[in-house]
Amino acid sequence: MKQKLSNLIPYCVSRMKKPVLIFRLILVAVLLSTIQINAAGAGDEKNSKFYDSNSAALAVFQQITVSGTVIDESGQAMPGVNIQVEGTTLGTISDINGKYSISVPDANATLVFSFVGYNELKVPVAGKSVVDAVLQPSTESLDEVVVIGYGTQRKKDLASAIAVVSTEEIAKQPVPNIGTALQGLAAGVQVTATR
Repeated sequence: MKQKLSNLIPYCVSRMKKPVLIFRLILVAVLLSTIQINAAGAGDEKNSKFYDSNSAALAVFQQITVSGTVIDESGQAMPGVNIQVEGTTLGTISDINGKYSISVPDANATLVFSFVGYNELKVPVAGKSVVDAVLQPSTESLDEVVVIGYGTQRKKDLASAIAVVSTEEIAKQPVPNIGTALQGLAAGVQVTATR
């Protein structure tokens, strides 16, 4: 029987065409090396591809969705509040009713609530799915806000000149509207009225 097997292999090899034989030998070599690589990595969980793909999948399942409402000190809903997961670039803003929803990477994340004119608030999620926030006004940072023609910016972020007109100066002007009152008081202000 042993002699028949040893004669069978050379017989099969001699009957195959050379390109087919080379292809089959390469295929067998690749399959055997794959088995050896998987067997070598099986004992070392941290280096195996199986562990890496499972840890990535596990991270997705650890994400939780946190929602809540942001209000001010008087209980009014605050739209446009910036909510960010501390230490990441994940963030959202509250809607017109002060409500928000955000996915956080894990239950131990901390949410940072910020809004111009209010103190920043940091709230740990601590595994909760609902986190409400009450923001307190900050009077000292309000002086650092500049109203510009197309929005608001902080003074430190502004790259252009600033003109200041006090309310007393505007009140002294004998004009029918605020636009006309500013025209002579602030350099570079041009007011155009259309009817």
